[in-house]
Amino acid sequence: VEAPVEAARLRCRAAGFCLDTMDDPAAALETLQPLEEEPSTEREAACALLERVIDGPAATPASRLEALARLRARYDAAAQPCELVRALRSVLARASDATPELAVARLHAEIAQRLVRAGREDEATGDLAALISLDARGDEALVEALSSDALEEEIFGCSPRFERNRRRDLVRRAAEHAASRGATERAIARYRHLLREVPSDERVIAGLGELYSAGERHEALVELREHELALASDVARRQSLRLELARLHLRLGTPASAVRALRENLEERPADETTIDAVVETLAASETFGALCDLLEEHAAAVAGAHPEIAKGLWSQAAELAERRLDDLRRAVRDHEQIVAASPASPAPSSLDALGRLHTELDEHEAAARWLAELVACDRPRERRDDVLRLANARVAVGQPAEALACIQTFL
Repeated sequence: VEAPVEAARLRCRAAGFCLDTMDDPAAALETLQPLEEEPSTEREAACALLERVIDGPAATPASRLEALARLRARYDAAAQPCELVRALRSVLARASDATPELAVARLHAEIAQRLVRAGREDEATGDLAALISLDARGDEALVEALSSDALEEEIFGCSPRFERNRRRDLVRRAAEHAASRGATERAIARYRHLLREVPSDERVIAGLGELYSAGERHEALVELREHELALASDVARRQSLRLELARLHLRLGTPASAVRALRENLEERPADETTIDAVVETLAASETFGALCDLLEEHAAAVAGAHPEIAKGLWSQAAELAERRLDDLRRAVRDHEQIVAASPASPAPSSLDALGRLHTELDEHEAAARWLAELVACDRPRERRDDVLRLANARVAVGQPAEALACIQTFL
């Protein structure tokens, strides 16, 4: 009844009613007339409605694809190829895990082709990266071509004008895309290729490290961290890497390698208390007490000349481990003797106390008396009575009652 233009307007109004009131995208599609019957004056309104069909939450995948096909025909007829990109991205955003990879790849490819041909390569970067990621063949030839000095062939139906670093970045983004989709092996393959080309690429190293850590690939992570350690110029970074390597070696059951990494940290920063604390914490957390005791004693001997206070602290920790964790009283005695020898003019009362106690437990009362005599001579007013009684008991134990009595009389 109506003239063509008015009829087209009525159809658009009816389609809008189907979307706004009925929430029925399929009915809206039926209402809109085919392109060949549509007046050009109403094309913009029809395109807007078709995009609403795609964006609508009630639309089925089939409805979205039908609306996309109609939009494609309209925009191509109007020589506006890039206008379809918005709708293509909308369909892509609504793809589910059940959507076949091939269908997703086709959407990315069409977006990339339309943008690259229009000279808008920058906007196509994400789609090209996704296509590289989705390339199920794991095509090394493609990655090699992207990393070459000049890209002379088409990729995915287009020829982006990217210089080499931009193309390498495409491969890196492809690895990130694959990782985000759970395609771990594909992501690792891409990252490894890039690392072979530029061994110092920090973003590639970080990406690989995250994947190895998440997958608990400890051996691969050890190899990566050793690679990174060889490149690191910052001391703090080297220290951190060695600590991580030590933890990884302990998980892998190779404590000797863990100790070697920690020893290198101590050699690099022999007097740094933070480094020492980190070493102790790492080995103690894995209950590698024998190796920790060895390391503490070795480092104490190494720094005793230049840093006697640090050395005494290390021997003290070693003595505590030997006694409490290793049940090795003789070793604890040797460590406390080292502490006393480090400052003979003012021996540490705590070590004298420990030596008296340890020799008593070993039934070596003569040695205990010798150390307790030095302890009694220290300025410890609160502990003096107990110290004197312990010395007197040691004298009695070695058959020196007169000396024991004299000791008590001196105190009184």
